[in-house]
Amino acid sequence: MLGAFFVQRQIIHVYNHLYKQTAWALYFQRSGKLEAPHAESCQRGGLLATTAEIHASHAPSSLKDASNFPVGTNIPRTKGWLDAGDYGRYVYKAASALFILFTALELYSQKFPDNYYNISEGGNNIPDSLHSRARSL
Repeated sequence: MLGAFFVQRQIIHVYNHLYKQTAWALYFQRSGKLEAPHAESCQRGGLLATTAEIHASHAPSSLKDASNFPVGTNIPRTKGWLDAGDYGRYVYKAASALFILFTALELYSQKFPDNYYNISEGGNNIPDSLHSRARSL
């Protein structure tokens, strides 16, 4: 029985590490400037593009209504997460990720303490995970 307990504790440890690294990866997906010491060896300057174009694929969407920007409109977009390695910021794709992340925060708030990921906004009694999610909102 002791062996099974040890194996279970090791599995939990592995998943805790995997969870932290996966959640921390969102910091590196930010579209803005990443600086030391928070970005470690992945430092980079900010992106040149400060606007995003409303894509033609939005036109047939059932979510589109008269209050939306027309296709082709450029809107300010200096924050957000990069996606697909092409420096695009696909806001609508973030919705499902945000749902999962907010649900995890609600159910397991103890797993998301302030300054856990060592990001630049840490140390203010607000969970780092909320700072990361705010980048996409």
